[in-house]
Amino acid sequence: MYNYISLAQNNGIFISNKMYNTTIQNYHLTKENDHIKIEYMDGRTKIVPTKEVSLEEIKQEQEKSFRKIKRKVGIHSGIMNGIKITLLGADVFLSTANFLTGNTLGGVAFLLLGTSMSLNKTGSKVYREMKTISWLLENKDKVNQMIREDVDSYITDSTNNFVYPEEEVIYPKTMYDEGINLNNIESLTPKELRLIKRKTKQREKSLRNK
Repeated sequence: MYNYISLAQNNGIFISNKMYNTTIQNYHLTKENDHIKIEYMDGRTKIVPTKEVSLEEIKQEQEKSFRKIKRKVGIHSGIMNGIKITLLGADVFLSTANFLTGNTLGGVAFLLLGTSMSLNKTGSKVYREMKTISWLLENKDKVNQMIREDVDSYITDSTNNFVYPEEEVIYPKTMYDEGINLNNIESLTPKELRLIKRKTKQREKSLRNK
């Protein structure tokens, strides 16, 4: 999973440092398939036997942390954008008033202040990216079917010895084999994730029109 805790904090959003200790960044089976190696956001690793915890349980725990971070980012982003809109409105009014009364320097000062405020980070970009991932996870059955169909269209060998067409598709092989999840989604860029969402919607639209 992307380190959304750091991304949020870089955008001025406070998230308790305790979440670094409890949020799972990655996990995978060991070579023997009898243990799972779990990597946390704080850099710690833990190896647990599969008889004690399943991959599905770890996946659900990771998604739960993701939703918690997304909720905090969304709340902060909404509050900050509301404040920004209010302040920018007042700033434009004061800037216009100064220009109309002949106070050019005052008008320019308020205009520059408004420009500076509009460039300040509020977490909106992080929240938009997290919303895209939420959509993909909520519609994972449709997403997975689109991915399989897209990848299969490039496969000419129908046996188990086929070569995965990694040059032709953006999806990592683990996404094709396991389905989309927070563990394999981090290898893709936000632009690629938006493309997956768009292609899934296009596939659904074409199916409805048949």
